[in-house]
Amino acid sequence: MSFWVADFAAHRAAFLQDYRQLDFENVTVVEMKAMLRRYGIARAGKKHDLEERLKQIAILLQTQIDKENCLQEGGGGEGVDVDVQKREQEDLEQKA
Repeated sequence: MSFWVADFAAHRAAFLQDYRQLDFENVTVVEMKAMLRRYGIARAGKKHDLEERLKQIAILLQTQIDKENCLQEGGGGEGVDVDVQKREQEDLEQKA
């Protein structure tokens, strides 16, 4: 595994961990912008925009992880996109 790939994997895991720790009922715009800044993501927009941006990135990253895990386990990856994305969307919407 190259350094860049290992570094990306670490950042991806760190982002997801930070995302899961957010309390969307009490998080401030300043806190969300700080997280977005930390990961080099656009910070413009209202609170709802920032929440949606964070949620969509978390869904994308978790879907990538799930696909990689499925392929490593020999699952072939067929049908993973829809099922995993749907499950992650539901999980993350319940959190928000």
